[in-house]
Amino acid sequence: MTGRLVGKVAIVTGAADGMGAAITERFLKEGAGVVAVDLTAEMMFSCEGQTENVVKLVGDLAAADTSTRAVSAAIEHFGRLDIVMNNAGISEFSALEERSEAVWDRHFNVNVKAMWRMCIEAVPHLKVHGAGRIINTASISVHRSNLHHAAYSASKSAVVGLTRSLAVDLGPDGITANAILPGMVLTRMMQGALAQYPEREVQLRGLSVFDRMATPDEIAGPAVFLASDDSSFVTGHSLVVDGGVIVKM
Repeated sequence: MTGRLVGKVAIVTGAADGMGAAITERFLKEGAGVVAVDLTAEMMFSCEGQTENVVKLVGDLAAADTSTRAVSAAIEHFGRLDIVMNNAGISEFSALEERSEAVWDRHFNVNVKAMWRMCIEAVPHLKVHGAGRIINTASISVHRSNLHHAAYSASKSAVVGLTRSLAVDLGPDGITANAILPGMVLTRMMQGALAQYPEREVQLRGLSVFDRMATPDEIAGPAVFLASDDSSFVTGHSLVVDGGVIVKM
């Protein structure tokens, strides 16, 4: 088999749909073994003919034991761990004046603390071969926020800060840590939202210089690069994949 990730083993969270499913499928096509983690048992990616290369794990990443189970599954099934793709996250709208601590707690528990926990569990195994990869999904909300999206934006900013710290702390062990900052992505969730609010489609498309939203596979390509040996000297970086939204602002 030829591919950029042959012989590598990855954990991908939020793997059931959207960007996570696309990343999982691309990792498999590039030759990696994958532990695919999601809250739902309905895994949407195609793994026909590759069942020996994928382990599907159902778990809530807000629960302390899910990261432990994911890392254990990688070691038990594949014998190693090389890549952690922390993609799972939540996004809720809440006005600041609502003062909902529960909303903030959910965002930071899933979007930040779960990533930190997965990294802590994975790092001893990533150190073994001296070329581990950590990739965290953040958002262009780090640079531009939406109305009533403070908890989400703050949590994704924390993801970038965590990523930079991981890069500094783990660099001596040969481990890179980078973040992907997607813009608008046409996932199944986004399609459902557009069906409910069709008047927003033109507005959201127009944010990009291409007058469209990204496909999930257009996020998977950069993820493959950051997971591969081609990115061996890239670390602490926030890779914006937004179709020019920020430069158009």
